[in-house]
Amino acid sequence: MSHQTTSNCPICGNRADLKVGVTPDTAEPIYGGQCERCGRIRVTQHVLDDLRSRQKLHLLSAFFRRCASSGPPLINLDNVDELLGSMPQLRTVPEKLNGLLRLLVESTLPPGTPVSFTAERDYPLVYATNGQEANFLLAQLSKRGLVEGIAGIGNIFVTAAGYERIEELDAASYKTTRNAFVAMWFDESRNFIYNEAIEPAIRDAGYQSIRIDKTEHVNRIDDEIIAQIRQSRFLVADFSGQRAGVYYEAGFMHGLGRNVHWMVQKSDLANVHFDTRQYNFIDYDSQADARIRLYNRIVAVEGKGPGPAIREHTLQSKAHD
Repeated sequence: MSHQTTSNCPICGNRADLKVGVTPDTAEPIYGGQCERCGRIRVTQHVLDDLRSRQKLHLLSAFFRRCASSGPPLINLDNVDELLGSMPQLRTVPEKLNGLLRLLVESTLPPGTPVSFTAERDYPLVYATNGQEANFLLAQLSKRGLVEGIAGIGNIFVTAAGYERIEELDAASYKTTRNAFVAMWFDESRNFIYNEAIEPAIRDAGYQSIRIDKTEHVNRIDDEIIAQIRQSRFLVADFSGQRAGVYYEAGFMHGLGRNVHWMVQKSDLANVHFDTRQYNFIDYDSQADARIRLYNRIVAVEGKGPGPAIREHTLQSKAHD
């Protein structure tokens, strides 16, 4: 693949250090490199054109900026909806205000420690469309007494009222979220049950599947797991393979007083720990069996969800293929 260089980010227009390659099989330009605002990017021209036409480029910027330091995947038309759909969906002003406040609460730092946040550079982290919107959000948090600092120049810190607000959000967020956390054995041999049963059943029911190994983040993995579980309405736990982490995550959600939907491959049912055997397991023997039973269980217990947020018509059509 031959490369050329460009000094402007194709996502946000900011100065960047990027290379543009053209693959010999498709002749489609691929951008890769570093942008201070968007982070490390890898994206095809077709995705850029598609998201620009839908006015969704800022979501691409948010995705790359929040990616793990190990580097992002190449985003193409085959995976863009799945990857963007795995992110939190912050669309309204209240959702973005709460998202910004969560971002500014850095659990590894003591309260009162200033947090560096510059609107023009960091607006992708709160799914804002530009720095002006991020400054507006900061100003509104300040007016409510939740943060202190000068919008636009960084060094913001969260007030006591801000920490109280975070506790209130943690206590109530799961009631309105569309997220469903999936705990399972992340082995390649088990991908079929996620791809062909668990994720489609959750999507068909109107919720968004969150699997930690498919979610881009910059936190420690154990902290991110706990945060994602706290922000989920319910948890789907597949105990096939008897992984200790699945028991832990199901137990944590159960301790929060929220629903756990118990699953296991029928051939492995006898191996589940005796402390969990009293629960009503979906003991499936095929992908089709697991999908329809999980869908029915979710709709019966949780009710129909609000539905997908990105390319709704596309996702709905795939659900019925």
